[in-house]
Amino acid sequence: MDIWWIVLVLFILAAIAVLYAVRRSPKQQPSLEETSPARDFIEERETSRMGDMSTEDQAWQAASLEKDRANRERNPPEP
Repeated sequence: MDIWWIVLVLFILAAIAVLYAVRRSPKQQPSLEETSPARDFIEERETSRMGDMSTEDQAWQAASLEKDRANRERNPPEP
């Protein structure tokens, strides 16, 4: 008969532990909105890329973009 009391106590303790874990888990995990503000990954990538470029590379890129823009103005794409 003593073993049934032990089993009953262990069952009650397990039930209390499960209930405690269930009630506590939603409060511990913050939602996605709370963890980090909205990030602009495109801007972060561009900033990182530009930060890794040397001055000569940045000048070359600016000249290439300007040349490309001028070519597009001279020869607009056909509809």
